[in-house]
Amino acid sequence: MAALTIEQVESDNILLCDDLQRKMLLFFAKKNQNAFENISAAISTGDIKLAHRLAHSLKGNAGQLGLTTLQSISENIEDTLKANELPSDDKIFSLKTELFRILETLTPHLNEEKVPSMTETMSYKEKLELLTELGKLLEQKNTRCMSLLKKVALIPGTDEIVAQVEDYDFSLASETLNSFIEGLER
Repeated sequence: MAALTIEQVESDNILLCDDLQRKMLLFFAKKNQNAFENISAAISTGDIKLAHRLAHSLKGNAGQLGLTTLQSISENIEDTLKANELPSDDKIFSLKTELFRILETLTPHLNEEKVPSMTETMSYKEKLELLTELGKLLEQKNTRCMSLLKKVALIPGTDEIVAQVEDYDFSLASETLNSFIEGLER
């Protein structure tokens, strides 16, 4: 399959003209380059819970960016895993094909412009305030903590915390968060 040009992608509504959307899509490409391999490996080793979590994250990321085909495929795999079943080879192939099509289109553009980490503009103080707020909500077992996950997920190294909160394991998430905050670099 030949790589699509940015113009072709734009005409398919995958890449909008909005500069922020473009940066978010390129961040998506950077963050999800190994998503298929990670999901496949988790399925291969029988770690259904991890595979489910990874498919769930991919579905959410795709949905936020309007990548509806990838979102739908990821959701289908997520639902299958949630039922403690393994996805069919066809479902896995569909995921691989759609994700690689998107990555093949976006990855060449990662080198064309600097794709900043979405947290480069977030200071240490802002990160700490966000994580402290999350910690308070977790201690209270308050489900409002879910509303902070999109921002928290942008901080490198918080994947485990986000996954634990998504699994409603607030106690474990609180412990993991406290350890993370202790190691947070200024």
